[in-house]
Amino acid sequence: MSPSSFGFEPWKFVIIEKQSIKDKLFPVSWGAQNSLSGASHFMIILARKKADTVADADYITHIMKDIKHMPEDVQNMMRGAYGNFQTNDFKLIDSDRAMFDWASKQIYIALGNMLTTAAMLGVDSCPIEGFNIEKVEEILSL
Repeated sequence: MSPSSFGFEPWKFVIIEKQSIKDKLFPVSWGAQNSLSGASHFMIILARKKADTVADADYITHIMKDIKHMPEDVQNMMRGAYGNFQTNDFKLIDSDRAMFDWASKQIYIALGNMLTTAAMLGVDSCPIEGFNIEKVEEILSL
């Protein structure tokens, strides 16, 4: 868990340990080639898309109900505030890309926490953005 806007953590972490998957990612992840060759673990952080991050999404309900154990009236209040934020304050709701970009920005909060914790534990880590997003998504979907 990491801080995020509204505490909804619009991300998913995927740990890649299988060399066969790393090998598939290698040619389409030019910025990660050293890590794919030498890292014992390779983490991909996926930003949740609009379907998971709108105020009435099942994922948002799951976070409020099952993770935060909010009473229903609090869920309704939070859903209203979150929906207002998306619609009026940040005007995210009309664009799939705006919602994805917002979720991606939230990822950097979690990433920063992980990098700091890794450094404190003496674990070498390196954030990377150098990859072809469409090709990586295709590999991960398989």
